[in-house]
Amino acid sequence: MVDKDVDKYMYKIQKMLINKTYVIKPTDYKMFKKNDKGKIREIYKLDYFPHRVIQWALMLQIQDILHSTLIGNTFSSIPSRGIHLASRRLQKDLREDEDGTKYCLKIDVKNSTQTLISQY
Repeated sequence: MVDKDVDKYMYKIQKMLINKTYVIKPTDYKMFKKNDKGKIREIYKLDYFPHRVIQWALMLQIQDILHSTLIGNTFSSIPSRGIHLASRRLQKDLREDEDGTKYCLKIDVKNSTQTLISQY
């Protein structure tokens, strides 16, 4: 619906932001369960309009600021950084400084908790 009349919906968003009437309520989230390789995950999702449109617009404006505050070995959810780059960097560090690289971090995220730190 938004793609069919972009100007109309952008004007609505503009009015909400100018008038400070835009809010996200707990009831705006829709929860569903997804089977992800045998793990059942609870996914909370906001409607495309207006919430995800506004979130995307905000992220486009602040992503450079956020990314500039992260160390070079931060990979998750950053465009062009992912598990493959993380793996290559870790392997390089382990090869180049085996004695100085004694520990590596392995994290399994469940209920927002770090569960395992293993020694190399």
